[in-house]
Amino acid sequence: MEIFAPEALVPPQLVGMAFSFLGMVVGSLYGRQMPHTHAAHPGGR
Repeated sequence: MEIFAPEALVPPQLVGMAFSFLGMVVGSLYGRQMPHTHAAHPGGR
């Protein structure tokens, strides 16, 4: 991204780090909302 805005207010590396952090938080919260689809084992095992 330095090609497009080398003199940006926020360095491109910090923008990438912020988006990766946001992705990790959203992924962890979304993972908790997904229902468990494991089927029961026949025979009680």
